[in-house]
Amino acid sequence: MDLRGLIGKKGLIAAVLLFWSFGAQAQRVYIGGNIGLTGNADGDGISLLIAPDISYAVSNTFIVGGQLSYRTGYDMFALTPYARWHIMPLGTGLLSIYVSASLPCEFAGSNASVGLYVRPGLALRIVGRTYFTASFGYAGYCWDFAMGHLTGSGWTARLDSDCIDFGITVCL
Repeated sequence: MDLRGLIGKKGLIAAVLLFWSFGAQAQRVYIGGNIGLTGNADGDGISLLIAPDISYAVSNTFIVGGQLSYRTGYDMFALTPYARWHIMPLGTGLLSIYVSASLPCEFAGSNASVGLYVRPGLALRIVGRTYFTASFGYAGYCWDFAMGHLTGSGWTARLDSDCIDFGITVCL
């Protein structure tokens, strides 16, 4: 089975319509994303990460969302749905600490990986309903595929410069 078929045009359209329908009724829809620079896969250049994000606040402490991302130098595309639990409720203070559970599906050429990760983060209110976000590290389980076949799996944990994401999020 081709993993790219799991996230085809119909799946992407369904996800957009789902977020749009929640947004039409929601009081808090968040849009934003991350931009980052790291070393590239060859180790002799810079890789640019572009990752727009949309999410919906189910409550003051629980948010569901998704992120599309592309990383140059790796030629990697990813779709990452997530659920985020805010330990300190978003919108009630200057700082919110959260734990995020995500299911990143990454594609690079004929290789792919699917993971189930947990990572901590924080959201700092800049002004009004605009937040600076940061996530760092992760721990979880990952499955690797090549040409549609499972090539490996296992537990993983990381905390290095490739695992720190900074972004901006705006509450609509």
